[in-house]
Amino acid sequence: MSHSDQEFINIGLSHTANHLLTQFYNIEESILHQQRKLNNCRESHNVNLDVKVNQLRKLAYYTPRSILYDTQNSGNYGANWNATNIDDNSLSQYQKIETFNDKVLKSDFQKELDEGKLPKSLIDLDSESDQKSIEFKYWTDYNKFLLKPENLLLSDHWYHNNQKADNTGIPVNLPTDRLGEEDIYVKHFLHAESGKNEYANKKYELWDDKLHHWLERCDSFRHFNIISEFDTAWGYLNNELLQDIKDEFPKTTLFQYSLSCDDPSKLDINQNSKITMFMNNIINTVECLENVSLLLPLSYSSDSSLMFENTSKQSLVFQTINSLFDNSNDKLTPNEVIRKLTFNNNSSSSQQKILSNINVNSKIEFNHIMNFNIPNNFQHGNFKTWKLKGSDKEALHVFGSIDIFRNKNLQSHDKSSTYELDKQFLNSFPTSKSFLDIEKLNLSITNSKRFTNVLKYWLNYTVKNKKNLKNILMMDLDYIEEIIEMQHSLIKSYNLGRSYLDVDGYSISDESDFDD
Repeated sequence: MSHSDQEFINIGLSHTANHLLTQFYNIEESILHQQRKLNNCRESHNVNLDVKVNQLRKLAYYTPRSILYDTQNSGNYGANWNATNIDDNSLSQYQKIETFNDKVLKSDFQKELDEGKLPKSLIDLDSESDQKSIEFKYWTDYNKFLLKPENLLLSDHWYHNNQKADNTGIPVNLPTDRLGEEDIYVKHFLHAESGKNEYANKKYELWDDKLHHWLERCDSFRHFNIISEFDTAWGYLNNELLQDIKDEFPKTTLFQYSLSCDDPSKLDINQNSKITMFMNNIINTVECLENVSLLLPLSYSSDSSLMFENTSKQSLVFQTINSLFDNSNDKLTPNEVIRKLTFNNNSSSSQQKILSNINVNSKIEFNHIMNFNIPNNFQHGNFKTWKLKGSDKEALHVFGSIDIFRNKNLQSHDKSSTYELDKQFLNSFPTSKSFLDIEKLNLSITNSKRFTNVLKYWLNYTVKNKKNLKNILMMDLDYIEEIIEMQHSLIKSYNLGRSYLDVDGYSISDESDFDD
């Protein structure tokens, strides 16, 4: 390992997050093969992979430096264990996956990987016959790396909901095979206390058995990437973890990737649960800012059958950002990326951490806040909803921006270039629809109208419905008032400190966002 290597730990919280991370590591596995054909696209693979070298046999062994936290019955983990590094006692904690629930079968894709066969490469998937829909239910269905027990953490009390009749995918408090029984109360993993209690129950296992293992394997640990759903109880678990990371590693950088449902109104749950998800996203977004370096708000599809396709594209965005840190030329550090994005910051640096733009090839916007659509049947007062639609061409102020070009030959002092991905080695994307060919990725922090107006809508909804939210969210009114103050302060920071809103005593700006 080079003395200049950076070492990251990637943590996935929730089934959706682990889909994204698994696909990211499949790309990393592909680059190991790609490296043989390309001219030193990397100095080292050590940034996101734990590397063991056998000098005698001249072999290198790679393991994801990651923790995948999920619920019971969320995959066939036996296919992913590295049997050379674990014993029967280590496996006992996972065996209940098959005894408490229906057996999770391997996918055909995973069977091929187990037999040492690689599926067709993306470059061979051009014919119409190969463009069939391929649905992966579990992230373990297509995981290519062998994992260790230190990679996996499973909840003791929550179960992955894989009922065909329920399209939410939100964990439940009962085994899947009991969900149809009458007179049994089914609780979804949605409320704050569920996430906080789950973290308290697994905190010592997470830190002592998982995190500390990977930290001890690092020589120059620099950075955390954490991916989590924000509109379920995973978001509250995430924020409990963030606080502990901040206390133990106050100077370590952390990029938070949040995942929020693109349209909760389409989920097969009652209206109060939809409101809970909507408010969870708001609360976890504003609360995480105190403990993260940057927040990248992504989304996941309300149609669970599209999870693989959605997260495959997001994994390519995630990998493009991370390629800045292992690029053999002009390698950056997370701190340098943060400075580029906050360079012109004239307000509270503790709050201007949300990327308002994650744009691919100047056409596709990945930012959940910029893509926000008001859910059906939600009260939104007199807010001018048209302001949340259409193009956004009037960014009033750019606090910081970075353009990442996947072209190693592009040399410019104000642009970041990185290595390209060779399609013929990316054989973890079964169809071309699941692949996103990134030529340019723009990341920026601005106070654009669309971005700040979504934040204003969130605040307006919270203020107008706070008494009702108290009962739905099962939270103290004082706490909701604190969230309102945090939202108000957040918008002011992006609005360069100007007043902006007339809601329940807040001052009004020159331009009102409400009908007279």
